Amino acid sequence: MRINPYQLEILMARKIMSYDELMATANVTEQDITNARNGSTELSPKTVGLIAKALKVDPARLIDFPIDNITEDEKSGASETEESSNENESGKKKDKKVKDRKDRVFV
Repeated sequence: MRINPYQLEILMARKIMSYDELMATANVTEQDITNARNGSTELSPKTVGLIAKALKVDPARLIDFPIDNITEDEKSGASETEESSNENESGKKKDKKVKDRKDRVFV
C-alpha cells in the first residue's frame, strides 16, 4: 500500500504532529516514515494501520487511490463476499455484487 504524502501532511497538520511525534505515537521506524513521506514505496497494511491509528483516521484516508472506490461495507469493516440476507419480492435471496478496485462488477 502506498500512502499519499500530501494527505499525510494534511492530517499531521490537523493534529499538529511532527514526523518524530508520529513515529513515536505509531511505533514505526524512521524508514517507515521516510517511505510514507516519499509515497514511492509500498508499506505493509500493518504499518499503514499503525500510522492511521496514531492520526486517529481511517486507513483509507491515507492510501493513494481514489476514496470513491471504497464501498460502504469496506468502510464499516463488513466482508464484501458475504451473501446478502435481503430478499426481493419473490422471496429469493439477492446476490451481493462485489466491486474491485477497477470498478468492475462481479455477481
